[in-house]
Amino acid sequence: PFLATDQEGGEVQRLKGPRFSTIPTALPQGKLSPATLRSRPTDWGRQLAAAGLTVNLAPVADIVPGPHATANQPIGRYDREYGHTPSVVASHVVAVMQGETAGGVDVTLKHFPGLGRATGNTDVTRHVTDPTSRHDPYLVPFQAGIDGGTPFVMVSSATYPKIDAAHPACFSTVVLQDMLRGGLGFGGVIISDSFHAKAVRFAAPATAAVRYFTAGGTMLLDTERPPLYAMERAVRVKAASSSSFAQLIRSDVLRVLRAKAIAGLLS
Repeated sequence: PFLATDQEGGEVQRLKGPRFSTIPTALPQGKLSPATLRSRPTDWGRQLAAAGLTVNLAPVADIVPGPHATANQPIGRYDREYGHTPSVVASHVVAVMQGETAGGVDVTLKHFPGLGRATGNTDVTRHVTDPTSRHDPYLVPFQAGIDGGTPFVMVSSATYPKIDAAHPACFSTVVLQDMLRGGLGFGGVIISDSFHAKAVRFAAPATAAVRYFTAGGTMLLDTERPPLYAMERAVRVKAASSSSFAQLIRSDVLRVLRAKAIAGLLS
C-alpha cells in the first residue's frame, strides 16, 4: 500500500526523533537557492523511506501575498509557503519535489487550486473561500510541479467563487476535470484533503465520498477511521447500481495501480 504522512517542516512535521531531521518551515527553505535546497529534501525523503513511508503529503504550492502573509490562517500563519511570488514558489516546489523523489518517496502538490488567499482555515471553518481564478498566475507553481512529474495533487476543500461558486473544490467537476485534468494536464492521482475538515462536514460521509469520486477525485483521505467504513459502503452500493459510476471507480483503481507500478510497489 501507499503509506503517507505530512512531513513539510515546522509545525507540520509528523515524524520526529533521532532518525528524522528537524525540518524548517517552508518560508526559510524558500530563501535558499533551488540548487542548495534540492539536496536537503533528498535526506528527508530517505528518512521517510527508511521508516517505510512511500508518500509525503508535501510540498505546499500555495502562494501567500507578502504584505499580510501571517493573516492567512491555513498557510501564512504557519510559514508553510515557500515565498510570495509565483516564480519563487514554483522553483522551490520543484526543487523539493526533485529532492524527495531522489530520496525514494512520492510527493504531493497541495492544496489545488490554492489556499494562499483563503478567508479561513478549512480544517475548522465551514464557509472558506479563496479568490483564485481559472487562469490565475497563482496557479504557476502547480503547473510547474505537474510538468515536473508529481504523481499526486491534493485538492482543497475551500470554495472558489471565481471558478465554481456552487461547490467546494473537492466536489467540483470544473476544478478537478476541467482545470486540473484538462487545463493543467495532470494525469496522476488526485487525492482529497482530509474529509474530517469542517469545510466539508456539511455532507454525510457516504454522500461526500460519492460526490468526490463523481466530480473526478481518485483517492479519498480522511484522518478519522470510522467515516471510511460508511464511505466504502456507499461507493460499493453506488457502483453496483450505476455502470457509469462503476467505470469511474475502475478508472481510479487503474490510475492508482499505475502510480504504484511507477513507484515500484507492485511485484
